Amino acid sequence: MLVYAGENHAVRKNENMLDYTRRINEFFDHYLLGKPAKPWIRNGVKYIDKMKKESK
Repeated sequence: MLVYAGENHAVRKNENMLDYTRRINEFFDHYLLGKPAKPWIRNGVKYIDKMKKESK
């Protein structure tokens, strides 16, 4: 699940759209093409930690 601060059900901010697109491509590269998983896929980021980082 990808969550962006200040966004609801749709991603509207340009920087979030670019990040979403990059992560979706990395996800499919790993799970469909067998490429190595990126750290965010393997380890994830806790929601509370992400919100703390983005609120700064």
